[in-house]
Amino acid sequence: MKQKLMGALCTLMLLTACIVVLTGCGGATHRHAMEYHEAIEATCTENGNIEYWSCSECEKYFSDEEGHIEIAADDLIIVAHHTDMSYHQETQETCTTAGNSAYWYCSVCNKYFSDENGKTEITANSWIIPAIDHANMVFHEAVQETCTIAGNTPYWSCPDCGRYFSDEAGKTELAENSWIIPETGHAYSSKWSYGDTHHWHAAICGHEEVSEYAEHFFENGNCIICECLQPVTEGLAYTLINGNAEYEVSGIGSAAVKQILIPDTYLGLPVTSIGDRAFAYYSGLVSITIPDSVKNIGNSAFSGCYDLESVTIGNGVERIGENAFSYCNKLTGALIIPDNVTSIGNWAFFACGNLTSVTIGSSVTSIGNDSFRDCYKLIEVYNKTEIPITAGIGGYGEVAYHAKHVYTSEGGSWLIDTTDGYRFFYDGNKGYLVGYYGTETLLTLPQSFTAHNGAIVTEYEIHQYAFYDCNELKEIVFSESILGVGDYAFGSCNGLTEMVIPGCVIWIGAYAFAWCDGIERVTIENGVKILESYAFDNCNGITEIVIPVSVTNIGEDVFSCSGLDSITVTEGNTVYHSAGNCLIETASKTLILGCKNSVIPSDGSVTSIGDYAFCGCESLTEIVIPSSVTSIGLGAFLWCSALTEIVIPDSVTSIEYDAFADCTNLANVTIGNGMKSIRQEAFANTAYYNNSSNWENDVLYIGKCLIEARTALSGTYIIREGTYIIADYAFMQCSGLNEIIFSNSVEYIGDYAFLGCEGLTEIIFPDNLVIIGEYAFSECSSLTSVTFADDVKIIENNAFWRCDGLTGVYIGNLAAWSEINFASEPANPLYYAHNLYLNGEIVVDLVIPDTVTRIGDNAFTSCSGLMSVTIPDSVISIGGYAFARCVGLTELIIPDSVTTIGDKAFYVCPQLISVAIGNGVINIGNSAFSNCEILKYVIIGNNVKDIGESAFSRCNALSSVYYYGTAEEWGEISVAASNILLTSATIYYYSETEPALNTEGTAYNGNYWKYAEGGKTVMVWIKELA
Repeated sequence: MKQKLMGALCTLMLLTACIVVLTGCGGATHRHAMEYHEAIEATCTENGNIEYWSCSECEKYFSDEEGHIEIAADDLIIVAHHTDMSYHQETQETCTTAGNSAYWYCSVCNKYFSDENGKTEITANSWIIPAIDHANMVFHEAVQETCTIAGNTPYWSCPDCGRYFSDEAGKTELAENSWIIPETGHAYSSKWSYGDTHHWHAAICGHEEVSEYAEHFFENGNCIICECLQPVTEGLAYTLINGNAEYEVSGIGSAAVKQILIPDTYLGLPVTSIGDRAFAYYSGLVSITIPDSVKNIGNSAFSGCYDLESVTIGNGVERIGENAFSYCNKLTGALIIPDNVTSIGNWAFFACGNLTSVTIGSSVTSIGNDSFRDCYKLIEVYNKTEIPITAGIGGYGEVAYHAKHVYTSEGGSWLIDTTDGYRFFYDGNKGYLVGYYGTETLLTLPQSFTAHNGAIVTEYEIHQYAFYDCNELKEIVFSESILGVGDYAFGSCNGLTEMVIPGCVIWIGAYAFAWCDGIERVTIENGVKILESYAFDNCNGITEIVIPVSVTNIGEDVFSCSGLDSITVTEGNTVYHSAGNCLIETASKTLILGCKNSVIPSDGSVTSIGDYAFCGCESLTEIVIPSSVTSIGLGAFLWCSALTEIVIPDSVTSIEYDAFADCTNLANVTIGNGMKSIRQEAFANTAYYNNSSNWENDVLYIGKCLIEARTALSGTYIIREGTYIIADYAFMQCSGLNEIIFSNSVEYIGDYAFLGCEGLTEIIFPDNLVIIGEYAFSECSSLTSVTFADDVKIIENNAFWRCDGLTGVYIGNLAAWSEINFASEPANPLYYAHNLYLNGEIVVDLVIPDTVTRIGDNAFTSCSGLMSVTIPDSVISIGGYAFARCVGLTELIIPDSVTTIGDKAFYVCPQLISVAIGNGVINIGNSAFSNCEILKYVIIGNNVKDIGESAFSRCNALSSVYYYGTAEEWGEISVAASNILLTSATIYYYSETEPALNTEGTAYNGNYWKYAEGGKTVMVWIKELA
């Protein structure tokens, strides 16, 4: 192996030697005489070369030092060239700026060339083309301006550069059109020209143009602008009256005009009356002037003239009829009732909502009912009569109900009209912005105003209705002087798009911005405290609302805005918070406002969905009511038309009126088992309600809840097994229903549930019934008997009102009956039936079971069949009206266990002769024994502290009061008014032994008594009969 490797090595050495011989200079065996040449970069003018080696022996060139790779001589050279050439394009010369031809510039050698390769060098600036220097200037001579054509001063223009100059040399440049002299416009007379309907200023420059052409606006027979006389209106309809001696205006006739001046004569006879309904609902009427000849303005003469802005009532008018100007809502400013007027009819100026002041003439003696009702802006009254009209007080047609100031001839108006169209009022303490009568649409409200007394008022409120229905108003900026915004102040201002309520505003009134359809954004700044009900009602453009920290009072349905999708309460508010786009009153755990993106928190922070919380959320498609919620308020989901399904959990016990009404797509409804009250129309006009397949024999159920029966229901109806609640008004006015059979599962009968079911004759209540709602069986006039089971606990107000046909009430458990909470006398059917039957036997001698601790209010009221009542020691209180009108009772013993006798507890017991009130009684209620006309003897225990008003009034026979205490203790009892018959009776004080005689031994020191014969009678010691 070693020999083979040595042989290969020798062979390799021989091959290498051969190669050396082959690459030697000229075939010789010597090596190259190499010289190294380093690389040289080329410049703009000098060639460079690459790195190479040269052999001095063979005169060849190589790229490597060993001379393996030969290079041709030409390949060594790097040709000279311009490495950083920039191109400058040709520029056109102008009047003031030189141009240039195209050229190239080399930044390395700083030279200029006419070609890109730098072959042809040019001198600096040889490319410049000089400016032409406005060589073609055009002159424009002066032109005189006229009324309709503009003139100009002389000037020059350069067509090459398009510029203008005041000199031919082009040194002073002019702005475009600065040489123009505007037309002078027409010159107009300062005097008014006028016709029958319009006025204007005529041109005096020789043209036919006019200025300020406008329709007359007449008041008091003159145009308020040009002061021309108002022409008498022709074409009105007339009727002869008073024996054909006078005329009455009976209608508009052919007079198609907006401003009417009624003439004082017609066809030579006086016009003395405006007839009933003469101009009623004439919508084009803007102003009316009534002459002095007219004595009577008829009923409804101008009622419903919605565009009427001004009325002048002649000095001869004596009577203004009923509804004469009712609903003239644009009637603006001050109304003057002349001194000859004696009567103003009912509703004469009803709903004239823009009146701000009225003068009541000196002869007025009668102001009809509601004659100025709903005149919300009527802030001031000038009273020239003897009628005692008082600001802020109703009566006298409500003329001063909204007024802040009523003055007589000794006073003066407190209203102020500013030059910029505002009307203010100052009462000495507070300022009010009453209205705006200018023409501006973008308003910044004043910081202050000067009052009638010269005071500078720097704080004021925006009065109710101040800007109501100002549709032209586009923007309003509040000043920092505004304290509050009154009710309806900006209602129906549809031109508003954004509102910023600054922090100086303390409160925003009810409906303040209601129906402002154009508002898209509302900013309520910190400082605002009160948002009253419906403040932004139907502002459907609002999408977001942020409640600041300062707000502490939010009314009902403040933001009924269908477009609302975001609700936030600023952190730190102590009364409200937000969660899941819900506005929540923190302490009460009431959700008071929701929107289409709301998610009701399930953490227990919401237990009640408030009134109108989601009302009008038309885009709300789903909502989950968590198990913490116990009540759903009035109209809570009213008009949520996109809602298709609702599941009401077991935790909810009550659903208020209209809660889901008009949810027209709500087809699936589930109600849990905890429900106790479902109010009227809670699900009216829903898809579920309108689906006829959900009605069983004219009765609508939702699960175990009976919702409603159609009034056509008749005969006998059996309530479905498992039903536990009958909703309010469920069978109302089902007059053909003559029998109702309750399932034993029924626990709650709602308010008005069987109102007006005139065919019912007998009611047998189910075993599990707990509550009967108010007016539940009212006006069931054919009802003769009712039978109660043992579990009834509450019977609400007037449950059996006007059930005059009742003759008997049947019960099986006297103890349970005694403790029922009857809310009123007509809540107890005994009020009409008078007879109580226990296990089928009429109760004459009532013995209250010893398990009873309280006899409830109205428990045995009007039970005239009772002859006696025994109250056990277990009873501690007797409720109000408990035995009122029990006309058969003759005597009464109230045990020591009783502490309270309620108001009118034994009212009108006309056969009651004696009453023994035990020593435990502390309070005897108002009228407790009133009208017990033959009550003669009363024993009163010694613990009584209060005897209520009229407790013994009209007890005309009361002669003796046996007090179980001393004279001193009797004197400490608080005896209320109207108890003179008690205090004037003979008072006997208790004594176990015969009292001491006086010093003469002839008489006792007072009247005394004690029980005798084992407590069956009393023994007395009379002062005068010792």
